[in-house]
Amino acid sequence: MSYALPYALNLIFLGLFALVYHQANEKVRHIITLTCFVYAVFFFGLRGYIWHDWQNYYILFNDFTMDDFQINPFLGGKEHFYEPGYVLFNIAIKYIYNDYVFFQLVQCIICQALLFRFMTRRRLNVPLFLLIFLSFYGYEILINLMRNSISILIILNALEYIEERKPIQYFAMCLLALSFHVSSIAFIPLYWLLNIKINRWAYLFFFLSGVLFFLLRLKIISPILALATGNDSRIEIMMDIYGKLDEAKTLTLGFLERLSTGLLVFGYYRKLLEKDARNRVYINAVLLYLIIVFFFYEMETVSTRLGILVIFGYWMIYCQFPQIFYFRNNKILFCSLLMVYCLLKTIGYNSNGCYEYQNHLLGCRSYEASVMRMHKLEEEK
Repeated sequence: MSYALPYALNLIFLGLFALVYHQANEKVRHIITLTCFVYAVFFFGLRGYIWHDWQNYYILFNDFTMDDFQINPFLGGKEHFYEPGYVLFNIAIKYIYNDYVFFQLVQCIICQALLFRFMTRRRLNVPLFLLIFLSFYGYEILINLMRNSISILIILNALEYIEERKPIQYFAMCLLALSFHVSSIAFIPLYWLLNIKINRWAYLFFFLSGVLFFLLRLKIISPILALATGNDSRIEIMMDIYGKLDEAKTLTLGFLERLSTGLLVFGYYRKLLEKDARNRVYINAVLLYLIIVFFFYEMETVSTRLGILVIFGYWMIYCQFPQIFYFRNNKILFCSLLMVYCLLKTIGYNSNGCYEYQNHLLGCRSYEASVMRMHKLEEEK
């Protein structure tokens, strides 16, 4: 519980700010937005060696040279392949100031600039959106997925080109995102998938099909992936890393949340579209996320990584639910349940010792001490 306290406190403060933001004038909203931005840079950009993947990123930052640069990340011949944009980004920061903490800070500022650009252009309740964002994979995106985070947030800002049917601009953004993480190739078909016009009954059919598939414990993904072949390929390496089967539990808090979300979207399908026709993009993204989670349940890491790519549907739809409820009591009930769920989810996820928050300005363990501690934690598992 103590390890999760800083992450939970963030949500509580954002919840309080969201209430003030909702009733404030534009000047106060600008102050709140600026405060959230500065705090986010402090909390994430100056964090210590926390979570898991910093161990890889630290080594990569120090080891990268121009010899690691290659345009096509799918080429074989090496144990690992890294996207050209990410390699050049590391090398550029090393040229300016060769320090991993500085690299982490710059990377965080870029991510926050992309995230806040999206929120302010959409005129969203900034603290509320941040609360939802952090609760639904936001912490993992900003802390653990340093390569993937930039590509995800680039695409978040490219969604307007899907809404406006501007394929050239959208695909150009996809290429930029692809240069940071190869998983961004999955964003290309989203231009068509997110604009498909389906009615609420078709939505319900696909949603319930996923629920039944999950409850009946059917398996189709692992047999298909088992047929994949090819030596020294990026796909084979990723399968070896992420393709380990996990026995997913059925009746969990997460399952109940996804079931409730799917039914809520179905119940308010028309109102969401009446509020803003562009919400079709985000409704379809929610459906894609639910399909991925339910049909890929047998490979938890795969479903999580793929689900993160379309989780922006959750961020937008959840942020708009309080605006479309007619009765005030329903708004209060929804926001209260959302806050409780987000706190429980955050506390449950961040209770391990590796999530203990530290900040370089407030004092934290050295890299060497952090490595030793991680090894000790892994041995104790």
